Amino acid sequence: MALIYRSTKGSALTIEELDGNFQYFTGSHSITGSQIVSGSSIVIGTNVVSGSSIVSGSSKVIGDLVVTGSILISGSALITLITQSTLPSATTYPSSFAVSSSGIPFFSSGGVWVSLF
Repeated sequence: MALIYRSTKGSALTIEELDGNFQYFTGSHSITGSQIVSGSSIVIGTNVVSGSSIVSGSSKVIGDLVVTGSILISGSALITLITQSTLPSATTYPSSFAVSSSGIPFFSSGGVWVSLF
């Protein structure tokens, strides 16, 4: 079911239409095009981005973040991993930073992860 807008309908929404709009925001949804957030973005589960996602503020993902393309960061980024063994392939992610759950930072260089401590 698609969202029902008052401006499109031309009158107030019924309770059933309003409930239907709220149900739209539960479960999984895909976005075609761009996602722009002013404020905070918190995702519990999987966030799949195919296109662009712009967040002015903070973004927190609890679960998986799947990106087709690039992540461009202006400022700082912190990626926390559960254990060192969960580091992805350093060959796939050259010149990348990651931090283990114990706080040890790593940098990928030459196809391997190098501990910075």
